[in-house]
Amino acid sequence: MSLLDLVDLPFHIRIANEPSNGEFPDVLPFVVGVSTETGLLVQAPCATVAVYLDAVYLRGLAIGCPMAETGFGRAYADDFLGFVVRTLRPAAVEGQRVLEIGCGDGYLLSRLQQRGAHVVGVEPGEHGQDGSRHYGVAIVRSSFPTETAATAGPFDLILHYAVMEHLTDPDAFLRAQAPRLATTGKIVFAVPDCSAYVAHGDVGMFAHEHWSYFTPQSLRALVEQVGLRLAHVERSGFGGALYAVADARGAAAAGAESNWDVQDFAARVRRGIDGARAFFATALRPGRSVGVFAPGRFINYLHLAQPAQLPRLFDDEPNLHGKYYPPFDQVVESRAALLAEPVDELIIASRSFGERLRNELSQEGALRETRISLLDEVLSCASSGAAL
Repeated sequence: MSLLDLVDLPFHIRIANEPSNGEFPDVLPFVVGVSTETGLLVQAPCATVAVYLDAVYLRGLAIGCPMAETGFGRAYADDFLGFVVRTLRPAAVEGQRVLEIGCGDGYLLSRLQQRGAHVVGVEPGEHGQDGSRHYGVAIVRSSFPTETAATAGPFDLILHYAVMEHLTDPDAFLRAQAPRLATTGKIVFAVPDCSAYVAHGDVGMFAHEHWSYFTPQSLRALVEQVGLRLAHVERSGFGGALYAVADARGAAAAGAESNWDVQDFAARVRRGIDGARAFFATALRPGRSVGVFAPGRFINYLHLAQPAQLPRLFDDEPNLHGKYYPPFDQVVESRAALLAEPVDELIIASRSFGERLRNELSQEGALRETRISLLDEVLSCASSGAAL
């Protein structure tokens, strides 16, 4: 069922060296829908988007911060690995047969292999083969399901981290894993937690690479719909993910999930866009400057609100500095650049780290004259009539 036509949104596939995606479009259509069976918010099917995404995945391009040895990628990996190890207890990791779907360069698999697990990964991107050689782990270059002896199972553990949201048919994806599980096997996975975004009508969660936007309720409904049991779900300790454990034991009968959290979603989205417009209309008065910290979740609002001039963009991730979020002609700067040349108004666009970032930045003497606003404070400007 279609809920809302946003016309188009930035095609955010990578941070770029120029304000353009090059051979890929800078914007593509985006229609929001909802599954009447599970209450799951989705990007409505679009052949044009699907064609470009297929090309993107073959190139190994992806938004977000993949698990890695250093930086934020290491923090994501450490947190998820901790959850995996806790899930396997009292069984030892040693000797476990593990399949990771969408394994990237194999870094997580290498950590499990170091603990004595027998591991294999599936990854369609070319970076998987580079990682296979670097980490010494077996990675099949393919999309899942793939009919190879190495991925046939049975497996004690099937992993996928930030994969299901990228699929047009997550139901079929889960169904294909069940036959590969050992009798006591588990599927342990992570998806972005969109609960707060859904509750606030926040379009910052929308990206063409994601076809599904999960809450704990819709995730449970989806898992049970395919005949599996959602044994456990919790919010991640780092970042904004839902960690989940599914198995085939005592699978609950599928039932229709109430779509309580999407009933007024379209209206909340419109209020948020109006709030962003109202904020910029006041904040960008002559002689005033505006910045956005952690802007990855704010580029949709820049596109939809169309401020008279682009704000400055700041982030703590070094890999983003000096780069662009196409189609915006504004380079990403560091925290040091913000402190050296403060702005009058600063939006903290991260939901996961917003309060922490505001607390840190508000203690900087260089920003004592800067008004620092969290995202929801900006999005509520139209309805509250807040003056800046």
